[in-house]
Amino acid sequence: MAARENPQQPTNRTLRLCGWTVAGALALSGNLLGPSPAALWLELAGAALFAIGTVRPSALRPIYTGLMCCLRPILWLAGWFAKASRDRRPPASPSRRGQVANTGT
Repeated sequence: MAARENPQQPTNRTLRLCGWTVAGALALSGNLLGPSPAALWLELAGAALFAIGTVRPSALRPIYTGLMCCLRPILWLAGWFAKASRDRRPPASPSRRGQVANTGT
């Protein structure tokens, strides 16, 4: 089954962009740690992930699937809170222009 027919199978472009994003996050976190062995390993993992994602993005499918499984509940909860806050907003007051037009002056 082709990737276009199955929405559960991400395209190579999606996998590549996800790999680049995760690689950038790893490199940035390694840079923020300062000079240490852990920072070096994070930066090397980011570089390797960037290279793999660029050359063969289909190898990142398990990483992408794991990220989506972990992030789905968080994104669902954020969407639920956004919808709840949008429903509770007071109605917008009419503009001054509309008030003048309704009074006939």
